[in-house]
Amino acid sequence: MPRRVILRTPEEKADQVLSWSRPDEEFFASGACHVLVAAFLITHPAAGFAAWVLSPTTGTRGSHMIALRGDVVFDWLGYGGHSVFLREYEEAMRSAFPDWSADLRPVSGDPIGWDFCRTAGWRHPSQFSQDPLPRALAYVRRFPAPSETCG
Repeated sequence: MPRRVILRTPEEKADQVLSWSRPDEEFFASGACHVLVAAFLITHPAAGFAAWVLSPTTGTRGSHMIALRGDVVFDWLGYGGHSVFLREYEEAMRSAFPDWSADLRPVSGDPIGWDFCRTAGWRHPSQFSQDPLPRALAYVRRFPAPSETCG
């Protein structure tokens, strides 16, 4: 699946039931990417991945969390190369926001913990209409373990 811009509508941001009803790919691409990364790290704790967040520097939308190890990224599309991911994500976001740019920073702490969620302004799992972690864990299981995919 090609990288494309997936952003929640204002209605989806305001209505967690509506947001929840989106297909998994849309749900984990926008609004619950941090839950997906947490599920990935829980599922593969010894794989050497860590949570990283892309934060727009231009005041636009488009924050996104990924699991990163060296040159390997995991997000809603599965595994990919770090530099390819960055290039494709930037191209996709610039198609919606021409001046879009972002910083990529490591996440300190738990990406679904209250400290991170409060500080970064992301929803804590308890703020979703249902517990998103079981859904994220099931989504992660769709993909092979990292060692089978990326050395």
